[in-house]
Amino acid sequence: MIIRYSFLTIQTILYVIFLALDFTGGNSNLSANIKYMVILLCFIYTLMKWDAPIWKRLCMRSAFFFTLVADYFLLLKDRHYLYGILSFIIVQQLYGIKLDLQLANNRTGGRKNLIVSFLWRLLLQIIAAVLICTLLSKNGITLDRIGFTSIYYFICIITNVLRAILIAKLQPAERSNRIYAVGMILFLLCDINVGLYNLSQFLTLQSSVETVLYTFSSILMWAFYAPSQVLIALSIACHRHIA
Repeated sequence: MIIRYSFLTIQTILYVIFLALDFTGGNSNLSANIKYMVILLCFIYTLMKWDAPIWKRLCMRSAFFFTLVADYFLLLKDRHYLYGILSFIIVQQLYGIKLDLQLANNRTGGRKNLIVSFLWRLLLQIIAAVLICTLLSKNGITLDRIGFTSIYYFICIITNVLRAILIAKLQPAERSNRIYAVGMILFLLCDINVGLYNLSQFLTLQSSVETVLYTFSSILMWAFYAPSQVLIALSIACHRHIA
């Protein structure tokens, strides 16, 4: 309990500091380093000894490791965006495996079909991404590798958000599932703002509209992202064993 409260207190302080820097146009490098510290602390939090099942701990710890890799490229270095997006795809696939395992607990013999479930989900997500890219191409929007991987990533996170909400409803007694679902919803809201931030790369916008989108989305993406990661990290603590 002390660890959890200390974690939340430190994260709240860091959150207020980097938001203040962003709103006032303060030191951007300092803001970026504080934001990265938020994710690093989330990773450290998952490494502590929790009573969660081993598969949940492995998925969460691995996911936060790749989150650190992704934010290293996208936040700290601000280059090699493809590597950052690919790292986030791995994050969502790890969360997808976590959700597969939780859903399997609700089915008789469900764990025997985990590989099939994973491959089937992977195939459907790829097909959906290809279809969306094809439709965009027919409407004159050409996507490069970053564009395609971004769309595929977005499909992955939407899939995970919907399934996280489903599990929270199926297992109402498990508080950690509700925390995780809220965290994933905030994660999605962050990515929507990332999309709005980069919208001008694909559409011609009036300068005034572009300025407003750029200003607000640049702040909102981390306003949603930091608490999303904190909540997801908090969800590792089980209040009732499922497996």
